[in-house]
Amino acid sequence: MRLHAHRAGTGAAAYGVLSKTVTLTVDGHSDTFRTFGDDVSDVLAAKNVTLRPGDRLNRPAAAAIGDGDTIEVAYAKPVTLAVDGTVTEHTIYDRTVGDALDTLDVDVAADAYVSARPTSVIPRKGMNQVMDDLYALGARAILVTAIHAARL
Repeated sequence: MRLHAHRAGTGAAAYGVLSKTVTLTVDGHSDTFRTFGDDVSDVLAAKNVTLRPGDRLNRPAAAAIGDGDTIEVAYAKPVTLAVDGTVTEHTIYDRTVGDALDTLDVDVAADAYVSARPTSVIPRKGMNQVMDDLYALGARAILVTAIHAARL
């Protein structure tokens, strides 16, 4: 009977051959890692990313993945836009208040009051704020989620 010594590095070589390096970007945050997953849904499951209706993927969940692939997830976020008393509902995929204003083509005047910074991150559930304080002032108001802009 002949015994063979275990070759160091064999497991590491197999890991390198069988695994793939992928980048997963979720709502603007990227993570690059190695996975044994075969398709996009395997990667999402490995990182505990749950999609809801309206969320966007840059490729189908059943699409095969390869080494070096990038998977992008954009969460759908409910937005209420009120401009001068006209209220409209939207779904946006932007990460920040400023990006949402750009997407919705809202031009906020330089002298407007905005209660949220353009760099404020919009959470997945959206943002809701009451506008009574602005209406009580009789101000023309722009509201995008938690953005209050009033031209006084």
